[in-house]
Amino acid sequence: MKRTEKESGLINFLKALIIGLVAFIPFVYNPNYFFPFFSAKTAFFQGSIIIILFLFLYAVHLGKVKFPKLDMIGASFLLFLGCMFISSIFGLDFGHSFWSSFERGTGLLFYSSLFVLFILLRAIFKTERDWAKLYLGIALSMTIIAVFTFFDQNIGNFFGGGFTLGNSSFVGASLLFPMFASFILLPKIFGKKKGYIVAGIIFFLSVLCPIFINTPGILNGTIDGVMSLVGEARGAALGLFFGVISSAILYLSFSSKKIMKFSGIVLGVILLAVVSVGIVKLVTPGNVVNQKFSDAAWPNRFVYWDIGIEGFKQNPIFGQGHEMFVAEFTKNFNPIILTPKYLNEYFVDRPHNAYIEIIYNFGIVGALAFAFLIFSLFYSINLARKKSKINNLEASLLCGLLISYLIQNIFIFDTMVPLILFVVTFGFVSFISSDEKDEEGGSKFYQLMEHPFSPLVFGAVLITAFIFFAYLPAFKSKSYVRIATAKDPVERMSLYDNGEVISIGDSTDNPVIAEMVFNQISKFTSSAVKMTPEDRSMVVTDLKGAISFAERGAERFPYYQRTFTILASLNNLAAYFSPQQDRGAFIMEAEKWGNKAVEVSPNNPQGLWVLAQVYEIVTEWELSYEMLDKAIQIAPYQKTSYMRGMIVAMEDGNREKYNEYRDLLLVTFPKLTESDYPAWGTVPKVERIKN
Repeated sequence: MKRTEKESGLINFLKALIIGLVAFIPFVYNPNYFFPFFSAKTAFFQGSIIIILFLFLYAVHLGKVKFPKLDMIGASFLLFLGCMFISSIFGLDFGHSFWSSFERGTGLLFYSSLFVLFILLRAIFKTERDWAKLYLGIALSMTIIAVFTFFDQNIGNFFGGGFTLGNSSFVGASLLFPMFASFILLPKIFGKKKGYIVAGIIFFLSVLCPIFINTPGILNGTIDGVMSLVGEARGAALGLFFGVISSAILYLSFSSKKIMKFSGIVLGVILLAVVSVGIVKLVTPGNVVNQKFSDAAWPNRFVYWDIGIEGFKQNPIFGQGHEMFVAEFTKNFNPIILTPKYLNEYFVDRPHNAYIEIIYNFGIVGALAFAFLIFSLFYSINLARKKSKINNLEASLLCGLLISYLIQNIFIFDTMVPLILFVVTFGFVSFISSDEKDEEGGSKFYQLMEHPFSPLVFGAVLITAFIFFAYLPAFKSKSYVRIATAKDPVERMSLYDNGEVISIGDSTDNPVIAEMVFNQISKFTSSAVKMTPEDRSMVVTDLKGAISFAERGAERFPYYQRTFTILASLNNLAAYFSPQQDRGAFIMEAEKWGNKAVEVSPNNPQGLWVLAQVYEIVTEWELSYEMLDKAIQIAPYQKTSYMRGMIVAMEDGNREKYNEYRDLLLVTFPKLTESDYPAWGTVPKVERIKN
């Protein structure tokens, strides 16, 4: 089909939009959004995809472009997406699986947008130069991210080490793509010599940022041992190491020279054996590899992996549904992560291993679908090599890229930007391995698309999709921020309904907002005795709004212990500010939610803490002691239990119980001094309320 200048202009405009979207998305950050690193990106990406899809369909209507045929990669991607939906429909909570939380933004809706991106890429990017321009945009944006990450960690630390991606591990995963792909595609633009030089600069600027190599430690002279040379994203650094080695080995294996081919095969077998043994030793407690990783990285990961594997056993065929690990973590909370060796983590929504997450979410069926997708990528790369669409070096680098990403995913989970770049790679591999030619049209579908009213139909559908899938979630995210930061209780009360009138999206973030409100109001407790009855009534009204807000989250997502804990705390605080005659209702609600917290997560001491506070308020001292003693038994290395017990004992006027908690505290934490815990008499005795 011969294209007019007007037609070519529209296609080029679509290319520019996609290049701009993929290159710019890493920089999207808006503090006015709740979880600004992710929810802003989610709204921008999903909204942009819908707009680009509209323009693409309009181009189809004009006959300028056709839908691509699904090859092996496209079919396997669609199969995996289908498995995700099926598992989630029959899983624990389809609403959460579909929308995800604001903190992640990678629900089924996002994965559906990724599939649309794949279709757009395959339909529009038809030449090597097109793909080279796309990867040039990616390379430039990610190189800027790498440079700014260096300055952010060493000078400003404005973004917490991960610049606009929110975490150094996410930066590392994203950098892997241009570090390999630049050597394949930039020579298509700049010529071989200049292209390799530019690719080399990109590679070294990326590898020298603190993500892969501990450049601050080198500059400061604080390097102590080999492990201290590794940067912030140790999983990505390990992936890069094995990716480079794999590329070299594969290059030898692809050689026509027998000696090189044989050497490559032997080295490949050795590398595979080393990696396999390493993975086995990594997940086996008690050996050197496991211990080294535990000391150098994050020992909590092993606990999360065990929880995920045990959860998989409960529903091994189809899994529990997309992004439902938070339910498993809540139910099977392991208090070992509250001991000194581990990081105190009360709420975790991912197992920090992409493969354990897949088998937990989607079961064996989903895992097989994902394995087929990965197989299709490697198969297609080799097919393109055999067809001379790419040379041996390019094929080796592409395989190395995939291997590096798959290796680093052992230690982390997929997030927005790396996933987008991963799907871009899907599209490129599909392009180089495909023999697809433009269809001549004539099908009923294209006849319908040529109808004069077709743009109005799909335009209306996509405008509706834009409102529901991009605008309203973005508005909801902004409303959450306004609720959390409102200083005036009257203003906040007007925002609760405004923010939640939008039922679109997930509500797992409601308790997080309510907790922020709780933290704001709890600052007034010390001056509560000086407050007027009107002021106290206003605070209670504010708390009632927060309670109602959190309850909506409890109704829509009853698998989150944090929701019940904060609801109990909010009701406790409302009882504190309420007149004596009004406290009973709040106390009953606090007890109900506290018991619910213990029920859904019996090994998490937080539920017991809020119950202890309930009984403290009504001067049921023995019940309060009972809750705190259980919390100590569950998690002996949490100071909160002992400190709370000492305060309750002083309110009770029980010196013996005070000494008991103090002695237990000092046995558990022998380095504490008298200034580290409340001294006897610093909290006044409370008169027991007469029934």
